[in-house]
Amino acid sequence: MSPNGFEYKRVLVVDDFDNFRTTVMRMLQEFGARSVDTAAHGNDAVSKCRSTSYDLVLCDYNLGPGKSGQQVLEQLRHESLLKHSSLFVLISAESSKNIVMATYDYEPDAYLTKPITAKTLQQRLERLFHQSREMCKVYNAMDDGDLDAAITRCGELLRGQSRVRPLVQKLLGRLLLRTGQFNPAEQLFRKVLQVRELDWAMVGLALAKKGQDDWVGAQQWVEQALSLNPMCMPAYDLLADIHAARGDRQEQQHTLAQAVEISPLSIMRQQELGAVAYQNHDLEQALEAFKNSIKLGEHSCYDDKDVYLQFIRSCAELAPLQPDVAKSYAREVGKSIGEFGNRFGRDGHNDVLLRSANCAYLAATGEQLAAQQLLQELMEQHQESPATLAAQLDWISACEVLGRQEWRDQLVNGVLQQYQGNEAALEMIDRVLENPTSEKNRQRVAQINKQGIAYYEGTDFEAAIDCFNRAVREFPKHVGIELNLLQALIGALEQSGQPHLLKQAKHSCERLGQLVDGEHPQADRLAQLVGKFQEVSQQILRDGEQV
Repeated sequence: MSPNGFEYKRVLVVDDFDNFRTTVMRMLQEFGARSVDTAAHGNDAVSKCRSTSYDLVLCDYNLGPGKSGQQVLEQLRHESLLKHSSLFVLISAESSKNIVMATYDYEPDAYLTKPITAKTLQQRLERLFHQSREMCKVYNAMDDGDLDAAITRCGELLRGQSRVRPLVQKLLGRLLLRTGQFNPAEQLFRKVLQVRELDWAMVGLALAKKGQDDWVGAQQWVEQALSLNPMCMPAYDLLADIHAARGDRQEQQHTLAQAVEISPLSIMRQQELGAVAYQNHDLEQALEAFKNSIKLGEHSCYDDKDVYLQFIRSCAELAPLQPDVAKSYAREVGKSIGEFGNRFGRDGHNDVLLRSANCAYLAATGEQLAAQQLLQELMEQHQESPATLAAQLDWISACEVLGRQEWRDQLVNGVLQQYQGNEAALEMIDRVLENPTSEKNRQRVAQINKQGIAYYEGTDFEAAIDCFNRAVREFPKHVGIELNLLQALIGALEQSGQPHLLKQAKHSCERLGQLVDGEHPQADRLAQLVGKFQEVSQQILRDGEQV
């Protein structure tokens, strides 16, 4: 009655209820298992897997306080504590879409819904162990790190008409991609698709195309995979990567937002969405994604201190623009500041990063006396040894809000000198500057301006406005782009007199008024455009009254 060889398997049963652990352990012993260990919570399970190599882990999703079953699987994958031949079966009384989607990211070998019977468990395990036996030579080669041998063993299985053929094809495709054999990978995935349309084969073909620098082909195949299965999460991940490689951060953010809506419990996607939205100055979406990441990060091996700091910074940057929205996150920000040391340690480096982000936040939210005192302490502390770039950028942000222009200029000049020639650092510094200094962002601004001006000169004002709007989101401090946006808005108002554009043009005038003082090089141009806007808006209002 027992599966062949089951008595030689080492098994771990993880559940927070004694009765369930005992019941499952007895079932396994009836199947012939001789070595069955148990764990009552996630940390205990991970600890046992560090000391023992298990052939099978049966883990409940809801383990009470601490790690969930998903987070146990995350950490076991992250630390490579499972052999390739090992099986991880997730068991849960819940079957909600969010939970199932999140767990699939880390690929459990099976997902069983409670209550489970001995017959159901036995049938599923027999099937899984049968697959594992057929794949043993492939898995052994992978455990040894010999991917070429694993590829050879996959080929032998396929030539032998293996009963686990789809599994072998899927794994072989991954191995070919990992080893950079993109042409054979493409041939394999095309062969699979000739028999049946499968989303994983389409994603694999897209990855092969990407590896061959065929970005158009890659996007076509990934979009076909999404058309076949709108919940294919690897397709969203790849599509986001394609947009990122093309420099289209807006589409990258849009794709990640779609993925997060489908699978909101994925911490890695939430973190990536927050980072991209922050880069795009979409602070509201960044805040929400970072808040979700922090919540999901509790007990997760992917908890990240930078997410906490970016959450605080995002709220600090949003506060002067939308104080009510920023205020709604005040409780979460305070909680994050309080928990930071407990999660990531209180060493000097972490302490400076947290205090610097908090300094920018205090200044932005009206606690100016506390912010200035903290800023002075931080700057005095680092007179001899410069702080990290991230900390200094927080100080610059605080100086702007506090009106300490002299300190701000000193800090800006210091970081520009310190990081001269460091393109990655200069891109970060660009966030606090009016005109970017990094080569990448200078080229980006030039490209956007050229495209927008071409639309404007062709009197396609709608396209010009769309172009400059996207640019303003990327470079909100760039006066030249904002002026071009205002000019395009005025052109559209003159051409069609659309009243809905009046509000945006007025908002643009107000924003420019904050950026441009009387001594600014663009002050005269701003004055001319504001005068023109007032003239056009008055005419539109008069025409509306006549109608």
